[in-house]
Amino acid sequence: MIMENTKIKINKNKNEKGQTLLFVIVTVTIATAVGVSVSTRTIQSLKRVARTDTSARVIATAEGGIENLLSRNYSQLDKAVYDGVNPPDCTAIEAETGPEAGTCAYVFNKDGAEDLISSRAIITVGTFSSNEGNGYSFTTEPGSIKEVNLDGYRSGTIKICWVSNQAAIYYSSYNSSGGVKKGGIQPAGFANRLYLSNKFSVENESNSNPSYSLCDTVQLVSNPYGLRIKVLYNSSKVAVFPTSGSLPTQGYKFTSRGEIVTGSGGEEKATVIVHRSYPYAPDIFDYGIYTPTTLSGSN
Repeated sequence: MIMENTKIKINKNKNEKGQTLLFVIVTVTIATAVGVSVSTRTIQSLKRVARTDTSARVIATAEGGIENLLSRNYSQLDKAVYDGVNPPDCTAIEAETGPEAGTCAYVFNKDGAEDLISSRAIITVGTFSSNEGNGYSFTTEPGSIKEVNLDGYRSGTIKICWVSNQAAIYYSSYNSSGGVKKGGIQPAGFANRLYLSNKFSVENESNSNPSYSLCDTVQLVSNPYGLRIKVLYNSSKVAVFPTSGSLPTQGYKFTSRGEIVTGSGGEEKATVIVHRSYPYAPDIFDYGIYTPTTLSGSN
């Protein structure tokens, strides 16, 4: 009987050791699975943060190139314009020669000394005469003025289109000799028509661009130099389209391609395009255009 009890105790101890080993294996397996899951989530989160940071950096680099160009005066920009033949003078805008023909470069972190990421903006300075089809579009607020350059425009008419049927258009064209031709356009059935001058015509044309439901062709002064446009009552997007040929140059077109190279050798790019119009007199000077007679005064 004593020997039998001893065998039973030995077998019982062996069973308990087997159960303990199984428990340890299950616990380690669960802990490993949880650890792998947490690690995977952490790595994915770090990758998302890295991608977001990289995206923000490359966009900021491209915008940095644009901001640098916007701070330049017109004589500097004229020297940096690429005409497709002659290389731009990159030194005029304090930039380096770019990697492609016609480009310049602003290098922001050349050696990557701060965080092993080098960045640069590859910029191109050009000119533009249209930014929407063959027309020049812009958005204006009531009371503000927008001028379209017509120096060199050979047609005696031009088409003005706008979007809001709650806005009217006042326009005036002028030439270098002091000649002025002005008028207004209002939508058909315009609610505020009783308050407008009888010189305001009613728009009566359609446009091939479906974005604009209100259009009219207006007469210009002879040999026009500029066309000044105001919207009345409500803000609206406005576009000017040539009735013959094309519009003259309206300003500069800036293209900035941001590039960054990370410490691992990866490269990211983003492009920003900005149009900058030529300068023109603010609306405070319009009294000289809208006044029907010569202003005179005495001390």
